[in-house]
Amino acid sequence: MASNEDAPRSIWSAMDDGRSTDELHAEADRLFQKLDLDGDGSVSIDEMRANLIGLGYKAELIEKVFTAVDTDNTGTISEDELRIAYVRYATLRTAPGLGGAVRE
Repeated sequence: MASNEDAPRSIWSAMDDGRSTDELHAEADRLFQKLDLDGDGSVSIDEMRANLIGLGYKAELIEKVFTAVDTDNTGTISEDELRIAYVRYATLRTAPGLGGAVRE
């Protein structure tokens, strides 16, 4: 797995807002705290569903996002995985209930 420093920027450069990696990591950390409902240091698919289903997200989309972020395929998302995905996928930064929730 890539380290935080090696994480590529957004795969859609036109959508990258140009904020520093440190700023994005701080925002991702706030999102992680919001998603980690039981405070165990990881985000499960159930925690992600609990945060997003009420916002109108379909179960299939939640699963797709979760799978994309859970790069080590452990069935949970670590803080490091979320940081890397947050830098890489600009859409996570604005999506309601995800980045949009910590920027409100």
